[in-house]
Amino acid sequence: DYDRALELRRNFPEALNNRGVAYDKLKRYDEALADYNRALELRPNYPDALNNRGSIYDELKRYDEALADYNKALQLRPDYPEALMNRGATYDKLERHDEALADLNRALKLRPDYPKALNNRGVFYMKVGRYEEALADYKKALDLQPGFREAFYNMACLFSLMRKPDDAISYLEKSIRLDEKNRALAATDSDFDNIHDDPRFRRLVEEA
Repeated sequence: DYDRALELRRNFPEALNNRGVAYDKLKRYDEALADYNRALELRPNYPDALNNRGSIYDELKRYDEALADYNKALQLRPDYPEALMNRGATYDKLERHDEALADLNRALKLRPDYPKALNNRGVFYMKVGRYEEALADYKKALDLQPGFREAFYNMACLFSLMRKPDDAISYLEKSIRLDEKNRALAATDSDFDNIHDDPRFRRLVEEA
């Protein structure tokens, strides 16, 4: 019947957006982008699809397009922590540090217990040498989400930069147990230069 057909039609952008998220998680970015584009053709003012497409553009290093999508999503939904966090991450990659920190702070004001935003702000603080603030953010992220792989890895990086080799090795071991790909990542990560010659580090990154 027509009512049912109309109901299905209205829900179609959500289905496309949700499938795009699934493709994104599988790193099938072209397919995710196609779904987000189609969802936004059907509903141009769709904040979730704009935010999600922005994250794909960011992944593809199409930063101007990412910012345009985040900006529009935030015009439509000003108190949108995910879009603020994502825009902050893009600003950080563009070295627009003040804007990055402002967005991350605002995201965390809206949602204080947001592990991913805490981790991202920790990365920002670590990059600019504000190590104690980075440490506090990473610790809180791990308190909220004890199996947070990225936060374990970032803690290892931070402790290396702080010249605390025992802690760096401990967190790196944990991060590798959670995600084997961190072994190869650490081998070439300049954050570990301070412990690069430590035999424990060499064993960790060279194990098959």
